[in-house]
Amino acid sequence: MKEFHNKTVFITGGSRGMGAAMAQAFAAQGAKVVFTYGKSTNEANALVKTIQAQGGQAEAHQADASNPQQLASTLAALGKKLGKIHVLINNAGVFLDTTMTETSATENFTTMMNVNVLSVFLGTHALLPYLAEGGRIINLGSVMGQSAMWPNFSGYTASKFAVAGLSSGWTYDLAPRKITVNTIEPGPINTEMNPENSPMADFMRSNVPLGRYGQPQEVVDLALFLASPAAGYITGARISIGGGIHA
Repeated sequence: MKEFHNKTVFITGGSRGMGAAMAQAFAAQGAKVVFTYGKSTNEANALVKTIQAQGGQAEAHQADASNPQQLASTLAALGKKLGKIHVLINNAGVFLDTTMTETSATENFTTMMNVNVLSVFLGTHALLPYLAEGGRIINLGSVMGQSAMWPNFSGYTASKFAVAGLSSGWTYDLAPRKITVNTIEPGPINTEMNPENSPMADFMRSNVPLGRYGQPQEVVDLALFLASPAAGYITGARISIGGGIHA
């Protein structure tokens, strides 16, 4: 039997990149996958069709993480409809430059805090009544949630520090329900957001001991493990998957 048969997995920001890769992987393991997306309607619909063509179950729902209150309202309605959620993956995120000398810094900072932090808090709060006993929450952070490594990343770094902080607090808050909470902190991963052929790619690789970008499947494999029964005693962990970037 497939590992996630009869389980419901909810992924925010699931239409592209690592979110889409996770959606396909969990569906392939028998889960009913429900994911949200912001503006990528065509990609979301195509992903649902792909998963269904492969014999899996998937639903896509529009919910813009840049509007956390709206996202939370949508998620609460979806939770009520689904009845029970076994795995919640807070994947939706955004990076915007926060060069402190630029007038856009304040606006970019606010957007990142809304998408990367407030939507995670409000969305999880909305879904908690429907999260199963012994369920899993996986938050997507970043290696830059451990330290600021490059200029102009202050807002992104702050937001990912906050994600790790939420995970730490929820570890204690949700332990009575045996819900585990962990943070995956990727380094450079070859996605649309940070492709391995970008102008910054060589510089980033030079900071990675393994000398390469990670692939989405490597993050997916970690998420599958953390969501599995084998990881039942792992909670409150911050797991860096960055080729040794913080070694």
